[in-house]
Amino acid sequence: MLALFPLALHGGPLWEALCFAQIGGLVLATAVTLFIVPVFYSIFVLDRKFIRWEESVATASGVYGGGCCSGRDDGCGSIRIVNQ
Repeated sequence: MLALFPLALHGGPLWEALCFAQIGGLVLATAVTLFIVPVFYSIFVLDRKFIRWEESVATASGVYGGGCCSGRDDGCGSIRIVNQ
């Protein structure tokens, strides 16, 4: 992003507008990624519990109950979206 500033300041009429648009897009995308996405995650997953993690439970024979965790003992779970 910083490398675009010299071209934006002294690059001519075509490159100035293009560089300022790219700089603005990169700044906006970075801000959304760093600030807005964690806020939405904390609202929907941590506070509201819209998405819940369900751990697979071993049966008496030691076989897991299907899905992606069949026969695995690594604690993987499944995601269930809850409509409230």
